[in-house]
Amino acid sequence: MSYISECRPVPEAAHPSIQYAAYLAANLIAACNFDVPTWEVALVPYFEIVTASPSLLPLPGNNNDEQEGEDLCNCRLLLTYGAKILLNTANLRLKCSHRYGLCGCHGSGKSTLMHAITNGQAEGFPPPNEACTFYIEHDIDGSDEETSVLQFILNDKRILCDKKEVVETLPRLRPAL
Repeated sequence: MSYISECRPVPEAAHPSIQYAAYLAANLIAACNFDVPTWEVALVPYFEIVTASPSLLPLPGNNNDEQEGEDLCNCRLLLTYGAKILLNTANLRLKCSHRYGLCGCHGSGKSTLMHAITNGQAEGFPPPNEACTFYIEHDIDGSDEETSVLQFILNDKRILCDKKEVVETLPRLRPAL
């Protein structure tokens, strides 16, 4: 397997230089340091040991992955919570009819991000008239646990259609669910 189809195969992960570079990368992540030049200074010397050229390795943010499908969102986000900056120019690219998961450590801001997107408070995310989002919290009120998907949708005041239209539309959404 290679990073770029014209490149040589990627070195084995068991190589000591790759393992040490992974350790350095983990420490940079733990320190919340995402500065590309810092990563290059820290990691490139170890990659040079096992590759002919460091240019064979992709740089963060240079992912030109052109997946099929229409872009739902291709934006840079800014999210603040009080005086704390949670996301500063974070790239977010979402494709229509794809499912996405949000992973992160406890307390890293996953729920805060989802609340902000749903409430239209994530600067840079498309407005609700362009990208409709829903956040169903994990701690659903006990009175809501028996609510069907159909009833949940009908109860949402943002949905501006009748029951017949929702019933007709839901089967078309199935591939995206």
